[in-house]
Amino acid sequence: MTKRKMKKNTLVFLCVLLSGVPAQVSASGRQTVLAGSVELENDYDSNIYADHSGRTDEWNTMVAPELRLTTTGTADSLSLAYSPEFSYNHRRDDNELVHDLAVDANRSLSSHWTVGLNGSYTYYDNLVFESDAALSIERRFVRADDATQAEVVRLLFPELQWDPDVHMPYVISQIDQRYQQASASVQSRVDSLLTPTGGNSARQRYWESEVEISSVYEFAENSSITVAYAHERFDNRTAQAQADRESHIPSISVAYQFSPQWRGEAGYEWTKEYFDTSPNSETHNPHLRLEYRVNPSVSLYWEHDYSHYDAGDTGNVDQTSTLGWDWAVDRHTSLESSLEANYLDDETFRDEREVTLNAGLNRLFDQGSLSFTAEGVYGEDKRGGAWWKQRRSWELTLDASRRLRRDVTSTADISYGEWQTWFDGQKTTYDRLELGGDITYTFMRWFALTLEYHFKMFETTSAGLDDFNEHTVTITLSAAKELMRW
Repeated sequence: MTKRKMKKNTLVFLCVLLSGVPAQVSASGRQTVLAGSVELENDYDSNIYADHSGRTDEWNTMVAPELRLTTTGTADSLSLAYSPEFSYNHRRDDNELVHDLAVDANRSLSSHWTVGLNGSYTYYDNLVFESDAALSIERRFVRADDATQAEVVRLLFPELQWDPDVHMPYVISQIDQRYQQASASVQSRVDSLLTPTGGNSARQRYWESEVEISSVYEFAENSSITVAYAHERFDNRTAQAQADRESHIPSISVAYQFSPQWRGEAGYEWTKEYFDTSPNSETHNPHLRLEYRVNPSVSLYWEHDYSHYDAGDTGNVDQTSTLGWDWAVDRHTSLESSLEANYLDDETFRDEREVTLNAGLNRLFDQGSLSFTAEGVYGEDKRGGAWWKQRRSWELTLDASRRLRRDVTSTADISYGEWQTWFDGQKTTYDRLELGGDITYTFMRWFALTLEYHFKMFETTSAGLDDFNEHTVTITLSAAKELMRW
């Protein structure tokens, strides 16, 4: 299966189109809107396996309609959406399906008390990803689909709240070390996950569901107490070895404005997870945040997150403290920076500590925006009672958007990063360059045509990965229209 990311909110301009329609509120104060959209997408990937020696290109076609019903009253709102995706893989001559249902409801019980419910149900019927047991664990992980990657990270990196966009470079650079340190049973489960069976036409079917209820009570100005409960399920319907999972996540947080300058927040979240192929786990996650507004333009904050993960024979304590500074230079320009210190006390793997420095500049223009961010990380791990340099990385990112004319908009982005790791005295480097952009033309009120291009170049001294470059091109024709209003 291709690694392209499924699009959940495909038609950003839908809200812009519908905002121009005059509101017609009924005598009862309720307004209901039925809107529809459809997207036809063709995407080409020049290197789906992300390596040089086995370059293979792929072309996919996707159709993604959506129906959304929104009803709003004087004290409540409800949104229901159904958005399936039907795609065809021309190289493998087979199709893939995704069905997604979503609900979002809110009701004000009083001027200070609001309750809400949101949930989703997503069913996947996709081709099993292609891999080979003879490949390194790094290459097999890169080739795996989203669900398989998430399960491997859960087993080898239980402290991470897995986000591929954030954690992928770190996981790629550390996965072989974590695998070597894992128990034989965990290694066996990882091998089973990363070695799919069933041949080229085998399918992977699973569904994910999530529902959350919350209650927010504002007891003073800019001060509130929030109580929430979330239930998540992952149900695997194939022979692939992802664990069936059920999660219960109650939480509570209190925010209080002590004075015009000081504001604090404290909270606690407890997660209980049940699995059918591994021990059950629970996570305790209290957190604190303190904000100080120096003046209307400058604010400082400190926050501390504590996470205690326990899965029977494995566990860890992960703590992160952050000092941050935000400055609104003027109404068009803002600066932000933070210094983050993290300590991981792990029962299975080596203890780790790291320091991260972030800085960002954001600038708004009449017809666009510009954002520049920089990040540097220095990490160590504990070996034989002493701390050893483990990794060092830095990354620069530039994002820009501009409205070229009333019906034409464009975006561009470029990032470059370098990662260095040390394991058993051996240094490994990873360099990544990514750049791309898109241009969108809206026409005939309801239609939009988007052309998107991205380029990625990756170079490494790792024996488990290959240097590669990759080009992706996507052409999307979309339409959105309000169908009914009453």
